[in-house]
Amino acid sequence: MTSVQPMSRLILAYGAVLTVIGAGTVAIAGLTHWTALIPAILGVVVMLIAAGLLSRIYRAKVAGFLSLTVAALALAGTLSAIPRLPEVVNGTAGNPEAIAARAITAFASMLFVAVLAWRFRRPGT
Repeated sequence: MTSVQPMSRLILAYGAVLTVIGAGTVAIAGLTHWTALIPAILGVVVMLIAAGLLSRIYRAKVAGFLSLTVAALALAGTLSAIPRLPEVVNGTAGNPEAIAARAITAFASMLFVAVLAWRFRRPGT
């Protein structure tokens, strides 16, 4: 059985990272379109999943599946920004802040999926 405490910390950390990416993009880069807040919205959803896990509304595997679903949605929307990172570095990209935020969200989501997969690959979890 997967213990609740480490799983909730992992899910909370991922939600916090997404929230910081979304809020930081708006605050630092000054992007004003509502779509800049999508990572923050997803982060709040993930943190609500972790809160449900902590209050034992559902089990760790259910929370893992729900947060993995949110991470898959985040990856689907942001993965296309990674090949555009050279344009951001070269200064030829239009709206480089948005591309960078999307790429960071993609990397954070990939890392979360990898850690979650590693956590559930062990026998008995």
